[in-house]
Amino acid sequence: MVASRPNLELISQLTIRDGKVMDTTALQAILFDDWSEILRAAPLALSCLGECYVAASVPKSALIELEVPSSPYKHVRSNLVHCADLGRDAFQEAQSQMNKVQLATRFICEPQGLIEKILKGVENERLATTLVPKLLKQLEQMAKRCEDGTEVMDKKFKAWLENSQDILKACLSSKDNTTNALDENKSNLYDAIATKNSLVTETKKLEKAESKAQADLDKATAEMWKAYKSAKPSIKNSLVDLGEGTIRLTKHAINKTLDIAEEVAKNGFPQDFGIPRLVIREQQQQQASPASGPHQPQNFQVGEDIASFVLNTEVENQFSVLCGIVAQDGGMEDLLVNYRPAQSQLIEGVLRGLEVQLSQVPLVQSADSEVVAVREALASAVSITKEIQRAAEGMKKENKPKPEPQVSAGWKQNLGAALQNYGSHASQIRTRRQHSTVSSMGAQSGGEGISIAKQRMQRVEVSTRIKDMMQESYRLAQEKREKAKLDLLKAELRAKRLNDENLTLGEIIAILKDCLAALADLKKQIQKLSSFFTELHNVVKSLSEDKMAVFIMEVEAESPLEDIKYASHVLRINYAVTFELASMYVDVSKSQIMPGLDLLGTLSLMEHKSAGQKTLMGNYVQKALVDINGIADKRRNELRQALRIDIRGEAEEVF
Repeated sequence: MVASRPNLELISQLTIRDGKVMDTTALQAILFDDWSEILRAAPLALSCLGECYVAASVPKSALIELEVPSSPYKHVRSNLVHCADLGRDAFQEAQSQMNKVQLATRFICEPQGLIEKILKGVENERLATTLVPKLLKQLEQMAKRCEDGTEVMDKKFKAWLENSQDILKACLSSKDNTTNALDENKSNLYDAIATKNSLVTETKKLEKAESKAQADLDKATAEMWKAYKSAKPSIKNSLVDLGEGTIRLTKHAINKTLDIAEEVAKNGFPQDFGIPRLVIREQQQQQASPASGPHQPQNFQVGEDIASFVLNTEVENQFSVLCGIVAQDGGMEDLLVNYRPAQSQLIEGVLRGLEVQLSQVPLVQSADSEVVAVREALASAVSITKEIQRAAEGMKKENKPKPEPQVSAGWKQNLGAALQNYGSHASQIRTRRQHSTVSSMGAQSGGEGISIAKQRMQRVEVSTRIKDMMQESYRLAQEKREKAKLDLLKAELRAKRLNDENLTLGEIIAILKDCLAALADLKKQIQKLSSFFTELHNVVKSLSEDKMAVFIMEVEAESPLEDIKYASHVLRINYAVTFELASMYVDVSKSQIMPGLDLLGTLSLMEHKSAGQKTLMGNYVQKALVDINGIADKRRNELRQALRIDIRGEAEEVF
């Protein structure tokens, strides 16, 4: 039973000619295989666009760069939105153009339409020359309008398809690149974590070393103050004793002067009167009665060669500090590897001081065993210090390799031995000098006090050097610990940065995977729609170029009326089927596609797409698929019935 719609009734009537069912096989190209399958691609494509909007709503999607040839945009978010805009524009254009095709085809084929008017005009001689040419021109315009409309739709969907393919390829390439970057990042992150853990251990070790250096410094400082407090009374007493001895010597000298004056008063001035005589007489008296004068300890006499050169205490202190630095665990290696300006100045100062002492003529020419030992110790210390200086500067300035461990160990051992020899023999020389000075003053009563004060001052001096050495060790320990903390902070920041990059790259890959899934399905659906509009355009174009041209040629050639009617019959049924197809799409578009576009528009305005919005889009798609199946299948079956495709039997092929 044929439906009651006028266009279907017209098609049903046109399929019967001369009592026979016409062969409408050629019209099946317009019907395609399955209208519902093709039109279901529209809501599915809209669903894919919704997925694109969901992927684009993730903030990091704005950071993913894409090189898409068919798009002016450079990031995932902007390209996905652009693709959705192309789809929206394509559907809206299809709605508009299908309306025009629907109106134009109905105007051509409907009862009392253009074709019927042309046939009536042909039958009237007066109208055949006046009205018919105008109607033919109008028919061509309507056909051109249909052809242009379908061409616009075809181009829109092809452009959309091309863009979706380009974005799909770009996302696939970006995913591969991001995966490679993620693998490299994981490797770097593993190394960074290992480095950080190593630096954590090293920092703890250096913190313990700093604490130990602090404790050693506190202990050395306490010892220094203890020695100073112990030496202070002895120094005071020795000064008092020294003053008393000086008074006694002065008193003795005055008495001797009075004796000489008395002798002069009695005997007058002798010819050889003078200081040398007085001294000779004094010496003779001392030899005659040793107990009458001050005691002079003979075993502490100091020769001129010992008394005339200088032993600089400040240089010895710097030398002790240098040896203390080298003597620490890792001290020599740290001095060589991290040769800082402070260490350079310390070494240069020690060298200058040692070389000045070593260059003194009395020190060079003396045969005294203590002096010879000091000279040898100084020469050894200068030689070793220069070797250390050359090695450190060579590593820093010329990138020379670090000396072998046994070489460094030898320097450390020999430098310590040189300091010990120098210190012990220099101390003995100083002791001899001090005792000689005390004995020459004749201050026997103050000698023991001065000796005790000297010993205690030496203890203060030694404890001060030790304190300075511990202070330098503490400073170096602080520097190492601060450097290790800085390195640890850098390692932690690098590990954090790499971990953040790792998470970001993982999120980017997840975004790209979602995009790829949506775009692959979108491409599939757009291909169906594009093929539909391409085929529609080809059919309409064929109508204009073939069947329309035949009809116009028959009319203009004033062919027999029967031939003109046959050509009009063929043209009319084709445009009637095209009208039915356009009407079917318009119905589907109004009821299903346009509401989907509106829903898609609300999704595009949302900054973040939740599961609720995705569910809303899913519900729309499910309902739209069911409704489209109903509309398309119903329209297709009605048209097939009107064309009598299933009941045509033996038919004459007229198309």
